[in-house]
Amino acid sequence: MWIVILLLSLLPSSASIKITEELTQQMKQAAPNAKVSCIVIMKETYPYDAVESRSVREKIAIYRKIAQESQQAIIEWLETIPSDAIIHQRFWVLNGFHLEAKPDVIIEVARRNDVGWISHDGEVHIIAQPSFAPAPSSRVIEWNIQKVMADSCWTAGFTGQGIILGETDTGVDYQHPALQNKWAGYWRVAQGLPPSNTPYDDHGHGTHCMGTIMGGDGFGPFDNDIGMAPGARFVAAKVLNSGGSGSFTQCIEGLQWHADLKESVDVKAVSNSWGASTSTDSTLYPVCRTLKSVGILPVFANGNDGSQGPGSARVPGNYSVNLGIGATDNNDNVAGFSSRGPAPNQPPWNDRSTWYRSDWNFIKPNISAPGVNIRSSTPGGNYASWQGTSMATPHVTGAVGIICQKNQSLSPTTLYSILLDNVDEPSQGAPYPNNDYGWGRLNVWKALKATPASNVPYIILQDRLLSDSPPGGNNNGLLEPGETVKLRTTIRNIGANSRNVTGKLLCRDNYITISDDSSYFGNILQNGQATNANDPYVFTAHSLTPQGHKANFGLVLSAQGDSGNFCDTTNFTIQIGTPPPPYAIYQDDYEYGSGIDSFLNYWSVSANWTRSNAQSHSPPYSMYNGGVKANYEVQLRNSVNLTPFASPQLSFWHTYNFNNGIWCRAYVDVSTNGGTNWTNLWS
Repeated sequence: MWIVILLLSLLPSSASIKITEELTQQMKQAAPNAKVSCIVIMKETYPYDAVESRSVREKIAIYRKIAQESQQAIIEWLETIPSDAIIHQRFWVLNGFHLEAKPDVIIEVARRNDVGWISHDGEVHIIAQPSFAPAPSSRVIEWNIQKVMADSCWTAGFTGQGIILGETDTGVDYQHPALQNKWAGYWRVAQGLPPSNTPYDDHGHGTHCMGTIMGGDGFGPFDNDIGMAPGARFVAAKVLNSGGSGSFTQCIEGLQWHADLKESVDVKAVSNSWGASTSTDSTLYPVCRTLKSVGILPVFANGNDGSQGPGSARVPGNYSVNLGIGATDNNDNVAGFSSRGPAPNQPPWNDRSTWYRSDWNFIKPNISAPGVNIRSSTPGGNYASWQGTSMATPHVTGAVGIICQKNQSLSPTTLYSILLDNVDEPSQGAPYPNNDYGWGRLNVWKALKATPASNVPYIILQDRLLSDSPPGGNNNGLLEPGETVKLRTTIRNIGANSRNVTGKLLCRDNYITISDDSSYFGNILQNGQATNANDPYVFTAHSLTPQGHKANFGLVLSAQGDSGNFCDTTNFTIQIGTPPPPYAIYQDDYEYGSGIDSFLNYWSVSANWTRSNAQSHSPPYSMYNGGVKANYEVQLRNSVNLTPFASPQLSFWHTYNFNNGIWCRAYVDVSTNGGTNWTNLWS
């Protein structure tokens, strides 16, 4: 043991920072001759942006070549010491390999200039649990399927027919009656798990999730309509064991298998209802970025640690390159277990080049879906109701199948925007987006209606960048009163090949003057993109613009195509300056002075509510009730008019004696007729 500790302590600083803390601890605790499992990630990265316009096959070939060549030298060296190091798998979906080696070998690997860093081989687990007894079979479509309006899509003829969707999980019982004839014939079992040439599930979680993706036959004769896209088919990789757990390397193997398959099978999305117990591990980040690059949308559960509050969203669900899913119940309330954002503001999360669009801003989940009391299939022809963000995630994967039936050319970036921009926004979650619901709760019918057909042009605003560089601005990244700025936009064609694409910027705000409102983008092929970086829109905010004012803009995009023309307006807002800090609309601390006694003048009290300035109570003054009796009330005598305020918030300081079990309730009532009638708003 002391030898390992000594070697680690002598590591150069450049080598020590290459080894994750978890792996360092494993190396310290290992016996002298024991081998430790790890993932070696090479220094050379992939040119994602430079190859964006290449075909899927070209991208895969480029990434494989980089991985092969950059790993070759270290692989050849490690193969000369087989008693000290074992190479289990080489990967290309990230530029790295699975190594099991003695600690001193890992230290030597970390010293190499061609190695970027070395990660521990972490653990992942399913994010679900059984919740309720299964409901009896009936011809009624499951509530969760109706909630997101998948059945409306079926009525319109969109069931996911012809679309392939993937899953990494505990496996799938492909012979389950709800999943009959839905396996597309491709299946993988990760190393270390019981092998099989046909799908199986020795836990049940994967079968439950797959049932929600596509189980049943929609409006057909089958009784159990449990799935979103009953016309789709699946491919699957078993990466989790019979206990619902797996390793990073097993998950990488399963995800890389999906990426390999993409060369010949057009997998649109891969559903992943599992995660790690941390929010900051970036080991799987490049894996998910590669999936996105080759045209597979990674859909991940956000986690079931919502009780831990903000920042509880887990990896990989909280990655910027993933679509992270939260859970709601049948009343559209966020489930208490559903993990909350934000994602960590640190590399690689804050690398804006990995974001699907500029307004992400670390918000997790991205979107929510039903995840409480979800009835679906389990192995052996059975059904059960489970809960978790695991159950919410397959709703979104199934929605991808429905949308892609209408337009199979949609990229992950476009799918992301279509899903997020066409949600339902439950009133109890406003304002949106936020770190409880994300952009809102899935509505696949809205998303389907917003999806363009593939035979006509359809141009969307993908991203925008505001520049306030001199001479018009002060280059601090903000649009401020008196500044002249340039607006650069990136647009994408998610329809048929388009000609003569133009953009015109509109704004009817009295504080905004546009001096250059037009851009010409030329011809854009299907799924191609273009930018007006060399010909940006230019506008000025008047010097008298109020701080925090939000100006409404419209971008009119037009294009010509062989089967029809396109013209549509995208609306967005730009904030000018920094809004003033919030201030108290009404506050009271029950003090008295200058002839005013706020406790007696402003409040009606009953029984033994009194004012107290005792040191043991809340200083300097408080309302105090020393008894444990019912119906003792204190009420504000005069109502407070909140009409002029956009987003008023209520806060109060309430303490009570837990040991004696003192409980009380607080109410906020609202009136829309000057106080004649009151409706309870909050309690």
